Amino acid sequence: MQHHPHPPSELPTHIPLDKVPPLYGGHRAALSLNVIVVGAGIGGLAATHTLAHAGHRITLLESASVLSDVGAGIQVSPNATRLLHRWGLGPALAAVAVEPAAIVFRRYDTGSRVGYTRWGTRMVEDHGSPYYHIHRGDYHAMLLRIARASPGVRIRLNAAVRDVQPDPALPGGPSVTLASGEVLYADVIVGADGIKSTLQRAVTGIDDTPMPTGDAAYRAIICTDSMLQDPELRQFVETPEMTAWMAPRRHLMAYNIVSRTPFFKMPSTSLALLDEKI
Repeated sequence: MQHHPHPPSELPTHIPLDKVPPLYGGHRAALSLNVIVVGAGIGGLAATHTLAHAGHRITLLESASVLSDVGAGIQVSPNATRLLHRWGLGPALAAVAVEPAAIVFRRYDTGSRVGYTRWGTRMVEDHGSPYYHIHRGDYHAMLLRIARASPGVRIRLNAAVRDVQPDPALPGGPSVTLASGEVLYADVIVGADGIKSTLQRAVTGIDDTPMPTGDAAYRAIICTDSMLQDPELRQFVETPEMTAWMAPRRHLMAYNIVSRTPFFKMPSTSLALLDEKI
């Protein structure tokens, strides 16, 4: 488990939101539904925000007792940033995230460059919205901020879902049973509870147990203040790029995940990801 190098209180909750048009042109659903969203991660918070602004009543359930900043780097592509801008998060992204100039491929033994594709402003030119690298803690804090501010939202922590009953024909309709034994009913239940989902089987009918693939991934966060002191590593901070060192049966990825802009006064960090074939 990796945590943000700074306390959650320093996360980007103070950056002003853009004033944007209301979602759905201000239109709300003719029938307001009682919706349960299971899981307060990236997907669950996004679903909560959009469903609430459509006029539905949302209960967001999270098994953890506190919403923390666990995680490392996330790549946020233009199809996602387009929505985040629409939700008013453009200034927060620009202040906190890193817009990589390119993706670079290098040999593992010499470091020589063997491949290069320019990104940066080209992403906006080609896809209409920027591409960012960001710390998951910052990304999650932004979405939590707008979900909490959405109308008709109730967030419940320490509310692990043990079972789900999806059949609307049964008495009470669809429901979830919490680990405490409490049963909650809803018109719609949204499963956003991650790779170890309790709700997935109710939807697919399949017990999708993870299978070993022979691959292993290792992640680490390195403070770029330290990298700036090294003449060989300094370039990877001063020119933010996604860099891949390619080796036989394995590779190493590195990219900056916290901006060095004056607005967001936090030491920049870098994420390295090792993907190894066993």
